[in-house]
Amino acid sequence: MEEKDKRPVSVIDQAKGYAKTSIKLAKYEALDKGSSVAGEIITDVAQIICVLFIIGFASLTLGFYLSDILGSFWAGFGCVFVLFLVIFLVTKIFKKNIEKTIVNFVVRKFFRHL
Repeated sequence: MEEKDKRPVSVIDQAKGYAKTSIKLAKYEALDKGSSVAGEIITDVAQIICVLFIIGFASLTLGFYLSDILGSFWAGFGCVFVLFLVIFLVTKIFKKNIEKTIVNFVVRKFFRHL
């Protein structure tokens, strides 16, 4: 049988091993957090794109529906334009409050993963 080296492991060697293990652990934890944040960002972007398509097609549908009711494409799509104009003006007026809410939401979402 082979004899194992019975020399005691020095404290310095143990400290080096602990430091290497701690660095590896920190890298893996950073990778875990970063990948979960990236995954969440990608899914949020996909959801935003879907919502934009939904809004676009709903606007077209509403425009054609109002055109049918009012008997004029100009009037139907004009009503949809006025609706979007009102939404734009409301968001322009309350821009600071909306920005603050969005920033708080993003920061909370980011720090939830830390």
